[in-house]
Amino acid sequence: MSDKTALVIDDSKSARYALRKFLEGLGYHVDTADGAHDAYAYLRRKQPSIVFLDHVMPDIDGMDALRTLKQDRRTASIPVVICSSDESEIFVARARAQGAAAVLSKPPNPVYLAPLLERLCVPETADSSSPSPARAAVASAAHTTSRYKAPRAVANVAAAPTPAAELLPALQQLIVELERRNDELCGRIEALECKIEQRLCESALHALAGNIAERLTLTLTERLNAQITGLRTDLETILRAQSRRLQQLAATVEESVSEQAQRVARSAVDSRLAELFERLHTAFDGAPGSD
Repeated sequence: MSDKTALVIDDSKSARYALRKFLEGLGYHVDTADGAHDAYAYLRRKQPSIVFLDHVMPDIDGMDALRTLKQDRRTASIPVVICSSDESEIFVARARAQGAAAVLSKPPNPVYLAPLLERLCVPETADSSSPSPARAAVASAAHTTSRYKAPRAVANVAAAPTPAAELLPALQQLIVELERRNDELCGRIEALECKIEQRLCESALHALAGNIAERLTLTLTERLNAQITGLRTDLETILRAQSRRLQQLAATVEESVSEQAQRVARSAVDSRLAELFERLHTAFDGAPGSD
């Protein structure tokens, strides 16, 4: 078992698990506690090399627990690292004023975790000719967290068996360079994703516009054909009705004309007969012996 022991205090099970895996990868034996009360009971039995303390916890938060640990002579000398998503200068200054050895971002970055352990847990008098597990993890983490090659000067410093005081600036320079290149790559990826998304949107809009135009054309054609068919049917119906009415009107007119002609003819006959009767009467009246 490793002689380096870390205590992780966090009410989140997933946070404890993640930090424990990182620390075990750096050669540490890790114990965990889900709150301040559990941690106090543990510290009465054991003395870890370092304590990682969550800032926001129920019942007793990280700052209160930190003050308790620093006021107890049995735990005052143990370096305590506050884990928090608040990385502002005000918060960091407040944590250090309470006795925190450092503030670690949450979730933690393995690249920052290794040099932090190197600084807090490796004695200054340690033999620097043989690299410690933390120093080896620094080089491994720096290599695996970037796709780019480190600058030659930084790589040489990281590979050489130099003291921690000389290794830390080079490592910090490497971290800054990796972050800069990572940000640059992320920016390029986002720009490319935006262009791809824009092209896909334009293509989709073009296809949608074509489909809409085709559907509108078909719909308008169908509606026009239906309207033309309906108008043709209505017109044929109207024409048939008008034709029947004209036939009826013609028959009525013909009948009226025939009756009028009969009346005129009858009147003419009556007039002619009256005239003939009058002439006969006159003829009979003027004949001799008519008296």
